Amino acid sequence: MDDQDKSPLQESLRAAWANARALLERLHTSQAAIERRVDEGVRAAVQRVRAPIVTELASLRERLDTLARRIDRLRAKKDGRE
Repeated sequence: MDDQDKSPLQESLRAAWANARALLERLHTSQAAIERRVDEGVRAAVQRVRAPIVTELASLRERLDTLARRIDRLRAKKDGRE
């Protein structure tokens, strides 16, 4: 190979390397965007699941408080008779 053959080959390799780097940069950008969208979707899904659970827990706490007051009244009534 003489110097004339090396020059076009080197230019082709440089161009290929530049294209590969540009492609990798675009892939990294796309990957970050996809990961961000997935994270946002997961957070939204968790919120949709969590909201009814929080509401149900509040309802159960109210029921437990009502039952605790009822038990206290029954104990007080029982202690008053004995």
